[in-house]
Amino acid sequence: MVLLAIPCKAGMLHVLEEGLVEVHATNRRVWTVPYGSITRLTVHPGENLLTLLVYTRQGIYQAERITPEDFAQLRAWFPHLVPRRTKLR
Repeated sequence: MVLLAIPCKAGMLHVLEEGLVEVHATNRRVWTVPYGSITRLTVHPGENLLTLLVYTRQGIYQAERITPEDFAQLRAWFPHLVPRRTKLR
């Protein structure tokens, strides 16, 4: 069951009740990762939209053209992932 659906360039980013996050195109899965393997979520600004990077123990997965509001909703599903602070030198 889909708990959260966010449109992205490749199709839809889903947070699933089964403990998975996936990007699903019209007729295929682009990528799927379990919640437990996600170590960090970051975004990089584009013109008006964001590029989401999902860091996992297996690698880095990407979803492009995410709105800031949608990213905030996604972050709410992962409160244990504290954003890193950069160190001043």
